[in-house]
Amino acid sequence: EGRWALLDHDLSTVIFNETGRRLLGIAEVQKDVDRWINRSYKPDRQRGWLVCGLHPSDGNTYRKYAVAEYLAGYAGPPPMLRLRRGERMRRYFQPGLDDGKTFVFWGRNYNTSGIPGPERSRTWVNQPDKMLNSKNGTPHRNGQARFANLEYVYQPDFTSGDYREGIVGEIDNQVTFSFLTPYVIGATPPNDKAWGIYDDGCRNGLVLHGKATCRVSVSLDAGRTWSPPQAFKDGLDLTDLVKGRSHYWLRLGMGARRLRNTGLVIRTVCQVNVAVLPWLKDNGTIISYEASGKEVLSVGPELNLAQTYVSAGGFNQKEVILSIKPTKSVVGL
Repeated sequence: EGRWALLDHDLSTVIFNETGRRLLGIAEVQKDVDRWINRSYKPDRQRGWLVCGLHPSDGNTYRKYAVAEYLAGYAGPPPMLRLRRGERMRRYFQPGLDDGKTFVFWGRNYNTSGIPGPERSRTWVNQPDKMLNSKNGTPHRNGQARFANLEYVYQPDFTSGDYREGIVGEIDNQVTFSFLTPYVIGATPPNDKAWGIYDDGCRNGLVLHGKATCRVSVSLDAGRTWSPPQAFKDGLDLTDLVKGRSHYWLRLGMGARRLRNTGLVIRTVCQVNVAVLPWLKDNGTIISYEASGKEVLSVGPELNLAQTYVSAGGFNQKEVILSIKPTKSVVGL
């Protein structure tokens, strides 16, 4: 009918009209908030969707609205995974990684029940079967939903040409690797503060292992600028340089031939919404695997990364033109 409809995933709310045949928009709800957010008002019209499905008072937020955003949301790279030869990926469905006590995350540290990191005490995301026809909404339960992790471990093979699959450039005394993920690189903060992830001294997001003897730098803008070089050492932690990002370039001041016997391992740990990870089921799971043979090049969403590709005009100007010169055939844009 060309009218707006409210679909509030944050408050777990949709509101049907009197007859239950049409969803209402915020402007309509606002005219009579008390009636429309009342769970006991003609509940059958809701078709099993409890009004304010998390908490009965949530609907009070509809009493006023002053902002309209179009195409709003969180910008990020496309949700496509790419594993390079020599790289493996492991999923962790609960905080703590393999030892159960290494917490790598990106967001507010609620430290609920002594477990660091983001959490939600009221959510349907991991109990969707209980949502339809719920009478009272979600009960408060500490840690009802927490973050998951994705660990990339990359060991490039310098004895063959396989390592070239992961690089963006090399010369006799230098190799530069690129990393891109649809997830956010996490961090173990140096303290228990709510926003300790922004403090210096974070760990476990990007760690290098091996016996290389060279200088290392990181770029977050596709090589336009670089961090001050650091001496490679086994366990070198570069988390503070890449935390909260979804990409980086890593430059090693040694050629591929000298890197052959160093046992170089690049470990990157990301935070993931547990709801987007597929689970194996009891008594067997059928797994379908498909390799597209494609990869994604993202030039955003950060402005400093996109700035590298500006060829005319500029941001905050009337026009900006980005020019990209991919090294492989383009099959989509």
